[in-house]
Amino acid sequence: MELIIGEYNQLMGGIAMSAEVMEHSEVSGKLMHLLAGSLITQSIYTVARLRIPDLLAERPLTCQELAELTQTQASPLYRVMRFLCGEGIFHETEEKTFELGPLGQVLRSDTPDSLHASALMFGQPWHMKPACHLIDTLTKGIPPFEAAHGMDIFTYFSQHPEDEQIFQNTMSAYSRRIIPAVLGAYDFSQFATVIDIGGGHGILMEQLLRSCKNTRGIVFDQPAVIEGTKQFMKRSGLEDRCKCVGGSFFESVPEGAEAYIMKHIIHDWSDEESVAILSNCRKAMGNKGKLLLLEIVLDSGNETNYDTLVDMEMLTKTTGKERTQAEFEQLYLESGFRLSRVVPTSSTISIIEGVPI
Repeated sequence: MELIIGEYNQLMGGIAMSAEVMEHSEVSGKLMHLLAGSLITQSIYTVARLRIPDLLAERPLTCQELAELTQTQASPLYRVMRFLCGEGIFHETEEKTFELGPLGQVLRSDTPDSLHASALMFGQPWHMKPACHLIDTLTKGIPPFEAAHGMDIFTYFSQHPEDEQIFQNTMSAYSRRIIPAVLGAYDFSQFATVIDIGGGHGILMEQLLRSCKNTRGIVFDQPAVIEGTKQFMKRSGLEDRCKCVGGSFFESVPEGAEAYIMKHIIHDWSDEESVAILSNCRKAMGNKGKLLLLEIVLDSGNETNYDTLVDMEMLTKTTGKERTQAEFEQLYLESGFRLSRVVPTSSTISIIEGVPI
């Protein structure tokens, strides 16, 4: 009997050890996958730049066909495609023949929820390099982007217009994805005039004006950006309902609007800089306007999710951060506003409404 019990304990101990080894192996594999993140980013960037998801939109193609269409080498291309099959980007239907996987569909450039522009930005050397200097902001207090490029991101964009255009394309694509959720969550038709501060090329304003037929708009951004905004509004047939004004929100913003909107602007800036921007909005709007920030509102927890990922993007690229509701309330008070309510949307952002005090 003792022999049987001993053998049983030995067997169960072996099973437990095997499970522990397997669990350790799975943990190690997961960590290795995270450590290889830059390879995943660069592989996705490469196929997006070659527009391979667009080429596979209608039917599967062999690796040789893809190589001929993209003027690339078939052998290394196959290895990239095979690697991305494991990430859900592609699916190898038969030997060296590929079709789009679930994630690959979103990499097409012609879909409403396309992340093609994001893939092109995230893989750019100027975008990846700051993360290599994350240690500098922890040990020396130097912003990673400044450590990598010797200047802040907005000065860099002024000197590298081609990279600034990639950034604007990404922001425009992002706006198209979230605008329906924003317009569906808040009644913008109550305002006769709306101004979009830092409104870029005017994607948000275009959709807002189409949704609110009696509303007029103003898009305010840097002079170099506004030239593109004017062209976009003209192509959209909205130039008669929308003014495009260039300037710096650190100096002043246009007066006369009933609602002052900022989409993902304040998260680019420190608390001190944010108060300066919001204070200029307070001066411009008088006593009856509304401030509407379209931003992520962080939960108080620390679980890893999309919100904290965006916060890391801010840490490596800007002086800003994502904020909790309490932090927004403090910013508003210091700028002459009271946070009246936070309106959630079906997207990742909320509408943070403020009124003058």
